[in-house]
Amino acid sequence: MRLGPLVTLSLLLLMVAPVPGPALAQNATATAADAAAAAAADAAPGRLAAYYCGTMPSTLTVEVIVLDNADVNLRIKDAFVAGLRRSGVVVQDGAGHTLTLEVAADREFEKTGERDALIELRVGQPDRQRGEQGDVNLRGSVWSSTNDSLVGGRVKGPKALAVNRVRLTASLNSRVDGHCLWQGEAIHELGERELEPVAMALVPALVGAFGKSVKPRPLNIETAPPVR
Repeated sequence: MRLGPLVTLSLLLLMVAPVPGPALAQNATATAADAAAAAAADAAPGRLAAYYCGTMPSTLTVEVIVLDNADVNLRIKDAFVAGLRRSGVVVQDGAGHTLTLEVAADREFEKTGERDALIELRVGQPDRQRGEQGDVNLRGSVWSSTNDSLVGGRVKGPKALAVNRVRLTASLNSRVDGHCLWQGEAIHELGERELEPVAMALVPALVGAFGKSVKPRPLNIETAPPVR
């Protein structure tokens, strides 16, 4: 049987078409695993992540600073510094790199209707480095006839906040040019607990992630494993 030119061309294309190799399959598997890990982190009460944003120096000394010098933040800073020193990090004033530690609470009112106007406030102790903004984020409705709002007041009985969590963030920067080298973040739900003990419980995880790349992973302060 004589094949036409179009059929012959199709057969040639099939013969030379690349076949997915092991590397491609491994990449697809890794991508699926990363997506599953990220989903698990989002569903957990807490999350830990860290990444490089520059080249880490071979010899590193850091000065840990806080954006808000409230007493609770200074206590958390002291615990963070102690953890870094135990892990072998040299911490000293005037070091060539700054490691900025930020402690913040994220709080959000119950979800409002699509037509409600929303307002987001940052309250708490002001800080000049953040444009005189505080360290607590509040988000809710300006006015609503069906939900609690700033103008309309309380419509329903007292309810729990939709978001109530503590966020512990560390950022390593060059003191010379301010260039970012590394960032890490640990987040956890507060529930009925106070901010300080939950933030303190997050310190070991953030210390363990320092100087490493950590893909988003679930974090539970009751059973938090060390970062390897």
